[in-house]
Amino acid sequence: MNVLATAVLLALGAVLQAAVPGMAWLGQVRLPVLLGLVVSYALTRPRPAAVAIAMTAGAVQDALGMIPLGYSSFCFCAVAVLVNRYREEVFAWEGVTHLVFGALAALAVALAQYALLHAAGLLALSAGVVARKAAGTLLLGALATPAAYALVEHVDHLLGHGEARR
Repeated sequence: MNVLATAVLLALGAVLQAAVPGMAWLGQVRLPVLLGLVVSYALTRPRPAAVAIAMTAGAVQDALGMIPLGYSSFCFCAVAVLVNRYREEVFAWEGVTHLVFGALAALAVALAQYALLHAAGLLALSAGVVARKAAGTLLLGALATPAAYALVEHVDHLLGHGEARR
């Protein structure tokens, strides 16, 4: 996929993530669309491309929120490297893989960000609030990643790159 299409997907993901409000019963967490794009790229692209997307998506997410720059990029890069490492051992084209990887990645990123922010003295939440937010992000990650993957595959197909990778 070319750089322009990737930039458009990241911009669309950022707009969706910012526009969809968090639900109170899920701990007010946002839909992790950018993380879904990172997981999608990590499952289908070489490691350098996946890490580049992770760094960019993390910077965009930090710029849209109140997290200091770099926290999301670090977590997204760790997820991209891990997912990319195991992409040959899983069925990368199956929906259940996207669902499971998206849920686990969202949970891991949320907990890592909370740990990093707490260690820096920037966040103090009770264990109950963290658990509710973790459960919410787990559920939303399971929903957002398959949708993000479908969008990436659709754009790939429109550009003529979709069938070559299967």
